[in-house]
Amino acid sequence: MMGSAAKAQIISLDAGYLFSTLTEYDDNTKTLNEASNGAFVGASYNFLITEELGVAPGLYYSFLTNKSTDTSPLGDYISTSKFSEHALNLPVYLNYCLELGHADLYFYAGPTFQYGLSSKYKSEDTYAKTGQIIQGSIDNYQDIGMSRFNLFIGGGIGTILNERIRVTLGYDHGLLNLYNVEGSSLRDYRYNVKLSLAYLFDYR
Repeated sequence: MMGSAAKAQIISLDAGYLFSTLTEYDDNTKTLNEASNGAFVGASYNFLITEELGVAPGLYYSFLTNKSTDTSPLGDYISTSKFSEHALNLPVYLNYCLELGHADLYFYAGPTFQYGLSSKYKSEDTYAKTGQIIQGSIDNYQDIGMSRFNLFIGGGIGTILNERIRVTLGYDHGLLNLYNVEGSSLRDYRYNVKLSLAYLFDYR
């Protein structure tokens, strides 16, 4: 596919599964390791520098969610918390394709700039004796000072099948402290593992 023409550009439409971990530190002690599942969808445009090497900026939407349920020590109420986050992601990946025939090897690496659209926790406490339900919500950006901006550095490996289908496995390492509140010793970082399936359009 990459060897067809040095002037070609490859447009890809991608979708996939996202596993994310939010890790919190208080000074040098890890205090939280919260896992979330989600998905992403988007497109990229690969400008070929040579027949094998390219640079691909893209635009992707991602969604994360998790749910936890806890019972009070005395068993008098059950608390349920649901997390959801929506974000726009702008990766700029340097990529290399090693031609092997019908199943080529594909490597990529580079930064991803992220802007958070929404990040919230919704809670529901159900009291056993009375049946009373108390609901609440926390906006991470407005209520507790979490940053909407993040910068990841990452990469991945995959295969291109029959010049049209690309399957990749990648990892993104969050570089910015998301809990950038003055005077706080807390530091929050996000790390992502993603599995992607893409369809490739070849343009010249």
